[in-house]
Amino acid sequence: MKVLKTLHIEELTIEQKIGLMLFMRNPIDAEDLDFTLEMIRNHSLGGIHLSFRYVHENYYCPGEKYLLEKVLENADYPILIGDDMEYGFNYGNIELPYQMALTSTNNIKLAYEYGRITAIEAKKGYYNTVFGPIMDIAALPLSSCVGSRAYADTKEKVSEYAIATIKGYQDQGMVVTGKHYPGFGYSPVDSHIGMVYLDADEKTLINRELVPYTEAIKSADLSGIMVGHIMVPKVDPQYPASLSKKIVDVIRNQGYDGLMITDSLAMIGLTNIFGLETCHQLPMAAGIDMVLTSYRISCKEAYTYMLDAYKKGIVSEEQINNAARRVITAQNRTLKKPVVSDISEEDRSTVFQMSVDAVIDIRKNGSATKLFDGTDLLFVFQKGNIYEDFDTGELKRESYNFLTFEENIKKNYPKASILYLPEFPARNQQERFMAKTMDYSRIVMVLGTKNESYRGTSDIPRRMLAMMEGLKSKLVCVILSGCPYACREFLYVPRIICAYDGQLCQKIAIDVLLGKKKSTGILPVNLIERKIMTEE
Repeated sequence: MKVLKTLHIEELTIEQKIGLMLFMRNPIDAEDLDFTLEMIRNHSLGGIHLSFRYVHENYYCPGEKYLLEKVLENADYPILIGDDMEYGFNYGNIELPYQMALTSTNNIKLAYEYGRITAIEAKKGYYNTVFGPIMDIAALPLSSCVGSRAYADTKEKVSEYAIATIKGYQDQGMVVTGKHYPGFGYSPVDSHIGMVYLDADEKTLINRELVPYTEAIKSADLSGIMVGHIMVPKVDPQYPASLSKKIVDVIRNQGYDGLMITDSLAMIGLTNIFGLETCHQLPMAAGIDMVLTSYRISCKEAYTYMLDAYKKGIVSEEQINNAARRVITAQNRTLKKPVVSDISEEDRSTVFQMSVDAVIDIRKNGSATKLFDGTDLLFVFQKGNIYEDFDTGELKRESYNFLTFEENIKKNYPKASILYLPEFPARNQQERFMAKTMDYSRIVMVLGTKNESYRGTSDIPRRMLAMMEGLKSKLVCVILSGCPYACREFLYVPRIICAYDGQLCQKIAIDVLLGKKKSTGILPVNLIERKIMTEE
């Protein structure tokens, strides 16, 4: 394996140091790939985000393996190679549940293992940087940017579990970028769509949102922070955190001298207001060390914006030197060799245990622990809607991937009936469905929510909730995959089983429904208190 060398700031030109402040995305075409590789050969690129989960068919993509090999072939220094890893390493062999599932297990050791196991797979795949963990406080149920991606709804629980996860990552030589500073948890807005506003002054930030960060700095030597596109008008009425020196200085003044990187500049909520050029330049002036550019533009365009920031005097050489120093320090942290280089059978058992212990069974007094089969029993599966692809016009169906749910219900409830209902049913579908339910006395709804960009919500749609209200007398259980916060809208149901995400959680949820397994998961959020807060 190639021996990587450490970059020395005194040997770099100003142009190279500015390049180290750029965290590039997938090249948009062959010319962009050539430019990117030349930047790497010239020690002029700090990092690259190689992601292949959401690559649009119109985008240039010669293949995950090819691009990674080209980066590794041309880099003789520890360039940062990063991605989101919210289900574990995206190109590994193990799928993990969302972070909130960890807190449901009430087992802090599993949080450490979450980071450690993900890091082992990532380092084996030559990735050394994780955009996470998510350190937002999930205090507002409507916060679609957070939901089950976060740990819990209190700063104490978030701090505890974030620190353990960070240690798991960093012990294997990963750089983390805890996100989304200062915090999404108190806003209902999806920053991919619109601007997030946080009602807090500096003192409130320090005593609330920043607690997980300051605790991780003290207890885990936090290697990096990702700065969100979040307006905090009481601290800076003009710019969001990712462009604001005032907001960046709040954490710097707490003694943090580690890496800071912007959240993605592909987010329309930011760039629609400030424009791409400004969004590349103001973070540099604000004291943020790296700019995570947009996947819609070339490396050359992003780099030119940043060069112009220096040429126009927007950012000083001293600021650039400080940023380059922090980038090189972060890069050098990745040279630490992993304690182990591959996943063991014990690790696989640990991941299985995460899903087993995370499933939550919320039962009202008197509700049965076992659901029996019968011809009077109806299972209703939420299915994704058919939609027309924006660019091609091709009809596609959104998937909730309830394969394990469906397989196990059919196997264990052969007498019961199954109906499928779209997430957003049309009037005809609603009428026909409601009429069909007259033939049954017991109904189980199998529902899902998604914490995804550009969705704007992680709740169950209103029209689905309206039908559930109409079936209140027959609903015996709801099995929910996704964010537990969605349960606050139907707490009248005698039994709710929260299964989070992934096929393992689905299997355990059905075992709980059958009475084969007793659930041990705890709710990491206060549904009653948060529901009242939302209504107010």
